[in-house]
Amino acid sequence: MLQYPDVNGKNKCGSCYRNISVRGPTKTGKNIGCYYLQVRSCRYFHSFDLGNIPANRVMDMNQPPMDKAKSSAGKQPGRTCARAPCTKDAHGSCQNRCCKFCCVVNGGCSIKDHNVAALSQTQLSKLAAAKGAPPSLSATTPRFPLDPRLTQPERSFDELARLLSESDPVLHLQREEEANSRKQQEEAQREADLERLEEDNYRRAVAESLSLIQTSTSSSTPPTSSSNVSASRPLPTVSEPSTSLVVHGLPVTRVKGSNRPSITSHMSSDWMRAHEDRTKLPQALRKGQIDSELLKRFRIVWWSEPGVGATTIPVPSSDIPDWPKFRLADSPAILERFGKRGIDFYDALTFEWVECPLSYAHAVTTDGHLLLRRTGTKCEDFDSKLLLATQKQTSSSRSYMSNVRKSVASKAKRKGKDRVFELEDEDSDGEVEIVSDIAIKIKQEPGAERRPFKRPRLSPHIIPVSLGSSIDGPISIPSSPISPHMPPTTTSPGFSLDPSFPSPALSSPSATPPTPSNSLPLSPATFETVSGILSPITGPPPQLPGSSLKWPANMYAVDMVHGFRKMDELLKNGGGTYQQRFMHVFGQSPPGTSTYHDQLKRWKDATPSLREAFIKAGRTSAGQWSRFSKAVRLR
Repeated sequence: MLQYPDVNGKNKCGSCYRNISVRGPTKTGKNIGCYYLQVRSCRYFHSFDLGNIPANRVMDMNQPPMDKAKSSAGKQPGRTCARAPCTKDAHGSCQNRCCKFCCVVNGGCSIKDHNVAALSQTQLSKLAAAKGAPPSLSATTPRFPLDPRLTQPERSFDELARLLSESDPVLHLQREEEANSRKQQEEAQREADLERLEEDNYRRAVAESLSLIQTSTSSSTPPTSSSNVSASRPLPTVSEPSTSLVVHGLPVTRVKGSNRPSITSHMSSDWMRAHEDRTKLPQALRKGQIDSELLKRFRIVWWSEPGVGATTIPVPSSDIPDWPKFRLADSPAILERFGKRGIDFYDALTFEWVECPLSYAHAVTTDGHLLLRRTGTKCEDFDSKLLLATQKQTSSSRSYMSNVRKSVASKAKRKGKDRVFELEDEDSDGEVEIVSDIAIKIKQEPGAERRPFKRPRLSPHIIPVSLGSSIDGPISIPSSPISPHMPPTTTSPGFSLDPSFPSPALSSPSATPPTPSNSLPLSPATFETVSGILSPITGPPPQLPGSSLKWPANMYAVDMVHGFRKMDELLKNGGGTYQQRFMHVFGQSPPGTSTYHDQLKRWKDATPSLREAFIKAGRTSAGQWSRFSKAVRLR
């Protein structure tokens, strides 16, 4: 075993005695630049600096280790051992310039084989004779102090197993848990003993106090016992009332005729008041609460007869048990007033009158308006009532801000426009008119009315009107295959369609796109010409015949409107997820939610006359949804 670590050779671990090599120098940690010996399994670590090793054992950094050098370079011819009278060839890398045996005699060097452990038995005998000591490995006394872990004796298998078990973290945790459990059991036992002792002391004190009270009461009647008590306890003075005694520091009152309780009967009529039922009393409104009667209310706008104005009927909160859902069946008074004839309600989602069953759930809001009419009745002053029902309430209490911004915007628009200046110069012959076309952009409030959208150019898919025909002329639909579920469109005094409307069967290269003067006029009166009521659908709508397109390109506009309304009804009644509702209504693979809402937004953004035209076109080529989507662009 080496006195110092062998830099070029193998070293022994101080715990498991396995061969390990020197590593380093270290780049991090506390001992930066030092060399070290490490065995991770037994947690052995020893660091050292090359400056602490004797000069004859320091490794030559430019010289490769001997275990990696070639055997032919071990000896150099022409170089003899420096120790006289030896004539052997010296080792080329030996620092003592000797052979192996002579180098060991001189103390050894850093070469792997130049140590006592590499000598044979004959060489050991010669070494012992040369130093005058018995031929034994243990006879060599080190000249330098050794690492105590390197000089430990060999351990047995049981001892190594015990050391490994002590360093095992799992066993260490198990021992800690067992120690903690024993400690808790001891503490619990100690607390139980203390509680038992306190209980015994308390019972003993109570028994002693009761025995003293009984002794004092019994000694007051016989004179003999009273004399004993008076002798053992000093008598009270005359001025102090003798109504109480002190036993173990606690006062004990003597019962006499003067301090007896005057009330001996309980539950008398003087103590108890009459029962009062407060379960039916209205609860008082706390600070910050809103009255439900002011919250759960809305109004019905009712057209009962043609040519008669609408009637506004307020609905109380008692007729709305399932707020914010309202059903006509929940209000007997309103049903009695309306009668048993057919009733329609205006659907703000699809902008059309729809047949209203009595059990249909309407979504109402506080101070909102629900538009109802008798079936087939023409509504008077419908535009104003529709604006009143669809207007959005301002969410801010500063309602005057919208009016202020409107006035500022109107003044800014008029500024710089249509200015006329008169020149009073003698050379001028008249007035000069200066017109400015600068458009000033005004940022409006979120609640303000939005300006109508102006399409930059007319789409060729807008339904045109024939030149020279009036709006009151008959409707003519181009010849196209009609679905068996849709009856043929008849004439109506609404407007007329041009036979040159572009369709797959009638379009030709010579067809010219219609001009804005030929397009359908977008007047509010045209919206009232819708004939018939769209009844709720009972199954998936038909698709384009022979089409391989996906939704919504394979649908008609009239079927899309039916689907929008049915999807809204299922959403109000809890008809499942979006995918389930779409499969139930359209019978197709549901697209993304954004695609569906984009189509719904197209229908809402379209003008009333355009929606009316596509509904009247039915399931024809003129009523395809692809044409409608090209006519109404998303903003």
